[in-house]
Amino acid sequence: MKKYSRTLDELKTKAVLFWPEEILSREATASILPCLLKTQDKFISILNLSDNAPDAWKKFVDISEDIKANIFLKHLMVLSDLAGEALNKIPPLSQYFTDSKMTYVWRNNTYDYQFKIIHNDVGLANGNLRVDAKQILKGYPLDSKMEDVIMFLLHGASSIGDTLPEDIKNKCIIGGLIGDTEEIQKFVKQSYIRVSRQIAGAASNAL
Repeated sequence: MKKYSRTLDELKTKAVLFWPEEILSREATASILPCLLKTQDKFISILNLSDNAPDAWKKFVDISEDIKANIFLKHLMVLSDLAGEALNKIPPLSQYFTDSKMTYVWRNNTYDYQFKIIHNDVGLANGNLRVDAKQILKGYPLDSKMEDVIMFLLHGASSIGDTLPEDIKNKCIIGGLIGDTEEIQKFVKQSYIRVSRQIAGAASNAL
């Protein structure tokens, strides 16, 4: 029997012409990390300067060319261990917060935050939030979706009267560290050591 040989065009109709998602995710994180490490000190400075109000951070993002809102958001996503893919799997927040409003405690005072967009069923993947490898280096200003996610990641752990799953809620603790300069510095630096080691380990395994 004559051996059948497909042409290149025939192979293209059946071939997988993209990297698996796990490889794409790992490579994207590795390429983003230098940007995050470069802006780490400015990120910490913003948190330290934002100690007079729970949303005071808004005054400081976008001012510098180095740390636009999407970069600030990416820092929070890395530190809270809630990447876009994980956020995207959470059902609309209207299921967990009455009237799509997050009531939370910050420095012994109670505040309300009304979600503008993410209480609905909207995309929260990295690309939708402009924090993927292609968009992170461009730098994008604050928009309503970014603001919603930032407030959620900062203050979700201290929210009251909600039904948010504990495994998600326990990751949104960073807002509670604002005002404690030493604790913020320690938390951020240690977290990035962990992330850097994870990426280095993945790269070593690949080699």
